[in-house]
Amino acid sequence: MRFNSLLCGRPHWGACCKYNATSGYKMITANLFFEDENSAYLIKFGQKEYLEQIREGHLRFSELSCFSSHKKQTAIFDKYEGIKYIKHLKNGRIEFSRIKEEIFISCFSYFTKQDIVNNRIFSPAILKERKWEYILFIFETEKFRNNIETALSNYRRASNTIKYLDYTKDQNNLTVFNKSNEYAFEKEFRFVFYPNENLFFQKKSQRVMNVNFEKVEGVIMPTAEFASCFSVIKN
Repeated sequence: MRFNSLLCGRPHWGACCKYNATSGYKMITANLFFEDENSAYLIKFGQKEYLEQIREGHLRFSELSCFSSHKKQTAIFDKYEGIKYIKHLKNGRIEFSRIKEEIFISCFSYFTKQDIVNNRIFSPAILKERKWEYILFIFETEKFRNNIETALSNYRRASNTIKYLDYTKDQNNLTVFNKSNEYAFEKEFRFVFYPNENLFFQKKSQRVMNVNFEKVEGVIMPTAEFASCFSVIKN
């Protein structure tokens, strides 16, 4: 996955994001450039207060097991989050094993030029999530990724898109970058790091932590209005 910035060279394909903001927001106009089919921009759904923290350079990471143990009615619940394999037995039971290593993750979504062409920046299912009523659109996505990687430079780390698989079939050699295709509508990009003896919190039982990074340009707006603010730039 290649990420873009608003400040790049001559675009191979472009789009314009125009948002006539209300309720205290300003008028927003931004030209988006996509170099190829694999280039994208990052977005984050959530509550406004939390998204403001990210925009100011403070990113929350959660321990991987939080997502499989969270309340089922929440958007982030995934029974099979962080499993190493899944096997369907003859008696109808499902056998699986979880990754034992302590891992912290922070999740985003992304969109490509094809999503704009298809007028489907994100799935309508997103709008049903009560705590995803706002969206953070990160203009300088590549710089954002690099800044987070730099902030985690003392730790083993990784970042990538999620590969969605059919968990109704047996699956082996799964990693933290695999999920059931039941969640494919999220189009998730994930930052991951592995804590060590230099971890910057004292309580080992702590499952949520903040990472400070150099902030980049981005805007927060209502999720319901975001998808309708794009138009294609014809070269």
